[in-house]
Amino acid sequence: MAGANETAVEASPGPGRVCPLRYRYGPRAIARAPERRARALYVVGGLYGNLPALDAVEAMARAEPGATICFNGDFNWFDVDDGAFAEVNARVLAHDATLGNVEAEFDAGADDAGCGCAYPDSVDSAIVDLFASTHTCLPALRRFALPGGAAGWIVNNGAAGMPNFRGRLHGLCVRIGESPSPHESLAEVQVAGAHVSLVPVRYAESLWQAAFLANWPEGSAAWLSYFDRIARGPGFEPHQALGPALPVSDRIAAGAPAGLP
Repeated sequence: MAGANETAVEASPGPGRVCPLRYRYGPRAIARAPERRARALYVVGGLYGNLPALDAVEAMARAEPGATICFNGDFNWFDVDDGAFAEVNARVLAHDATLGNVEAEFDAGADDAGCGCAYPDSVDSAIVDLFASTHTCLPALRRFALPGGAAGWIVNNGAAGMPNFRGRLHGLCVRIGESPSPHESLAEVQVAGAHVSLVPVRYAESLWQAAFLANWPEGSAAWLSYFDRIARGPGFEPHQALGPALPVSDRIAAGAPAGLP
């Protein structure tokens, strides 16, 4: 509260609470991006430096002729040792990739951590047929009503390099293809003729935990923030990712695993 002779000043958001301007690609950059045709597209967000998860994703893509991978930001995070960092980036940049906030911070030139995702009002909330995103750290496959009676979809893989559900110690990626996924999927739907699925990334959990602990031992900042999720998964269930917007009948038709609510 301000006293009689004081001026009330609203505190500005601190580091990590806003989305800096340098994070933005802008409409011109998106318009200039080359179009690529693929029989299947794997959208991989939130790899977080997990090399066993990268092995699993690349193996799935190799199993499909004509498949391509796009790393949708934050492929780095826990890979603070030089060897893992070099390998992650060399392999990721052999594919298509976009900057996440982690990668955008590499050339920030300052010590402040701008890791927020507070999208401004200027970002249009309207979507086309499908919007594939990441960075929420929790997955989603949801259908929404659009003006005029049409339906749009949002698919978010949560994290490829960390568990997304309680007790299920694997990551997730998004597959968008001309044909149904040849791999197991949590759920799959058809959007504008394309098959969209949430595909488990079954990495070698023991190798990943050992690599994580080598850089982030018990009691370190990352261990305190993330190891419980890495070892046990978050308090989130599959039916929460699919939500009421995806009816049970759609999930069965899509070939979702038995036993989902």
